[in-house]
Amino acid sequence: MTTADPTITQTQLDSDTVVTSISFRVKKAIVKNQLQDFESLIRINPLVKSVVLQSDSNASFTYRIVDQLKVFCVPLSQTYTATFTMQDNGLSVLTDAGKWVRTSSEWVIEDDLLDPTKVRLSETSKVKCPWILRGYVISQIKSSHLDLFGALARRLVGLEESVRKENSAP
Repeated sequence: MTTADPTITQTQLDSDTVVTSISFRVKKAIVKNQLQDFESLIRINPLVKSVVLQSDSNASFTYRIVDQLKVFCVPLSQTYTATFTMQDNGLSVLTDAGKWVRTSSEWVIEDDLLDPTKVRLSETSKVKCPWILRGYVISQIKSSHLDLFGALARRLVGLEESVRKENSAP
């Protein structure tokens, strides 16, 4: 990876909120275009095994997703729905995994305040579930979203480099 090797950070703000972010030299338009490709974004998550579009409207798209999890080293499939809605500066995602497990994620694209040559993409995930499940759900979000951000960074840096090459070609 180049384009000033992206920096991925992750912070747990409280018992039910995780913020994952990345800072890199990629144009905002490229980042936003990739966020709008919902199915591709879903498939970057390493836990995802299948995706089916259930409904769409002008404002939002709902997918039925199946993840392959491991609980005490035993493979387990988890089916849930995720509704994606584009925002002016990013994306909103609401998930419903049943069994009283809900998450909301706000993806925000902004200028990096520490380095004006970079863009910052952050995702704030909030979990609503019984306390007995919270530790497990948070751990799954933390690990899979670090992998997701790494894969997304590789994809976005590759797209940025392709655009640069095309623009510099004679």
